[in-house]
Amino acid sequence: MARDGVRIVVQNVSLQNGAVLYVMGGGALRGAVAAGSDEDGPVELSVCDVEALNGALVLTGTFPAGSVLTVTDSLLVAARPTPLVYLPGSRSSLYAPVLVLSGLRLVRSVLVVSGVALVTVVTGGRTVVVDGAVLELVGGGVALDAAVFGGDVALYASARVVALGGAVLSVSGSQVYAAHGLVFDSGVEANASAVVVSDNVGALTNGALLVLRGSASFASGSWLLVRGNSISGRLLSVPSHPRRADIVQSTLTLHGNAGSGLVVMDGTVALGNAGGKFVVGCLTLNGRALQPMDYRSAGIIGEFRPVACGVCDADVSCFAAATRAMSVS
Repeated sequence: MARDGVRIVVQNVSLQNGAVLYVMGGGALRGAVAAGSDEDGPVELSVCDVEALNGALVLTGTFPAGSVLTVTDSLLVAARPTPLVYLPGSRSSLYAPVLVLSGLRLVRSVLVVSGVALVTVVTGGRTVVVDGAVLELVGGGVALDAAVFGGDVALYASARVVALGGAVLSVSGSQVYAAHGLVFDSGVEANASAVVVSDNVGALTNGALLVLRGSASFASGSWLLVRGNSISGRLLSVPSHPRRADIVQSTLTLHGNAGSGLVVMDGTVALGNAGGKFVVGCLTLNGRALQPMDYRSAGIIGEFRPVACGVCDADVSCFAAATRAMSVS
């Protein structure tokens, strides 16, 4: 491949009856033709107008710095499992995912999935799967924007998620109709980076919109932002004792959300002694606006700073601009 990079366009493609489109970065598969490696120029990938019926899209491997991967204006539906023959050892095919990020590493590169309907109609199905050992984002990001998620689990990450150096992992402006929302089963580690779940709507029959299991660590100016969501169901679930969500010199913002059920969130938030912030406010539960005195009974336990609706606050209203700046850097 030329050192100045490569452009790949996949358009007007139909994936049916087990067909899978693999996009492989460097190191994804020994002996395979890959889209790039650490030494190559950037990859510009555009996947649009793809229809999948019992098919899947898989992105795997390491993409060179400056790469831009986009998936837009597509419909991916699965009613039965699709074999993922080029992902040896992966068990994800059992859950009929339509989008798989497997061992993906983005270095100062971005993946944007926008305007895509992702639906799995299989009992126990996982619509979007993040597997392999780790999803690593270094100064880049993954954005799932203006998407539609349908299935038993909207997004399931068996891989540990590591975000470093200004990386952003974002799910925003989307519709989520599932039993479970965004489940990170092996934990999240963020260092000077952000995890953003904002402006989503939908309904969950079980679980929470964002679920962090294993361990969750946000350090060195990182942000965990859950804002502006309107969901039938819980909003946030973080690890419980003895594990916890560690917010060290970082911020957890839970603001401007509407949920339903017994509680807004569950789990344990630990701010430590190094300037961590837990910002809470403008919350509605079962149609009733919560006051700070109601927060503990709604599952919000710990040392938090209340911020009312409509208040101009750097930990709430200015964050969108900050994440946009990081995502284009």
